[in-house]
Amino acid sequence: MTNKLYWLEINKKNIAYNIGNIKSILDPKTRLMVVVKSNAYGHGLVPFAKQAVFNGAEYLGVANIEEALILRQEKIIKPIMVLGYVPIERIPEAAANYIDIPIISPDYAVALIRQKFLGKLKVHFKVDTGLNRMGISPAGILNIFKELNKYKKIEIVGLYTHLAAVEESNMDYTAGQFKMFGEVIRNLAKNNIEIPIKHVAASSAAFIFPESHFDMVRMGIAGYGLWPSEENRKSFFADAPPDIPKPFLRPILSYKTRVVEIKEVKSGYIGYGASFRITKPMRIAILPVGYFEGIARGLSCSSKKSKDSSGCGEVLISGIRCPIVGRICMNMTVVDVSKIPARNLRLLDEAVIIGRDGQEEITVEEIAAKLNTINYEITTRIPEHIERIYINE
Repeated sequence: MTNKLYWLEINKKNIAYNIGNIKSILDPKTRLMVVVKSNAYGHGLVPFAKQAVFNGAEYLGVANIEEALILRQEKIIKPIMVLGYVPIERIPEAAANYIDIPIISPDYAVALIRQKFLGKLKVHFKVDTGLNRMGISPAGILNIFKELNKYKKIEIVGLYTHLAAVEESNMDYTAGQFKMFGEVIRNLAKNNIEIPIKHVAASSAAFIFPESHFDMVRMGIAGYGLWPSEENRKSFFADAPPDIPKPFLRPILSYKTRVVEIKEVKSGYIGYGASFRITKPMRIAILPVGYFEGIARGLSCSSKKSKDSSGCGEVLISGIRCPIVGRICMNMTVVDVSKIPARNLRLLDEAVIIGRDGQEEITVEEIAAKLNTINYEITTRIPEHIERIYINE
């Protein structure tokens, strides 16, 4: 029991469960990179990275050099790859701390050659096969490889790409990207070049496209017990053997707060803008969290919106769904607790924003649907100042 007014609980047993199941669908020779970028998708960079390594991660993926250095300062010795842009002036830090970086363009390769640093730098060629984001065109890989391979201080260890449409099950576009990546591999092979770690699959492709596993799989959202998309989940189970564990993934995050005030109201309005009109006596509770604490303002509920409550946010108190009423404030949210018997509601009772309470559960996907966004955004936007408590339940 914490004395905090709001906190996250991260379930270590479910981390082990998810990573174990993910590894079970990979060839034993295929490495598992667990992507812990963006504060581990909102779950806490350092503690989650340590749990990932403990449960079998062979590589860690981060967004930037700062995240990589934090992990090295925490004595994590597994290989770490920066998946985003690394400023050229930070290359010496990457080399000194054994941090892999991507080669994202011909110009970047030229700048890297000119940069002075001690030790050997491990690099991965990023191939743009159709995402049209960072990356080198397939036709340019061979020449850049030949140029960088002249320098003993640079070790080329990886070749990879990002698939654009697997989450939406657009396999035609995916097949085109996969074919393009294969052509790069064959072109390098014709020149007697073999790059040791080829990686294409992130969570979505890993589940439904086994041919994309290659030498390493980059596991992001799935490691946190969340599916890349509903289409991806359905496609996986459509082809999965009957003995596959169900659920295959278990969410690891719960977000909780406390009731700090309870009051009876009979008339008037609730919240800024007088957006929610009180039309009958009701009991309300005030929670000490708002959009600064990551409760999206889009979950606010006006009188008009409440008639179609599908877009209104809810929390769980005493196992009962309690709708948000009025506008979510910067640091406070008001909820309707009229359905809870007065004898069952006390100050400082827990309110579940994400997670389970009794037979009821509010999922990340439910919140994302109400906000017309994706589950990734819901967890990654939970502010870092919210305490993450890792538990063994």
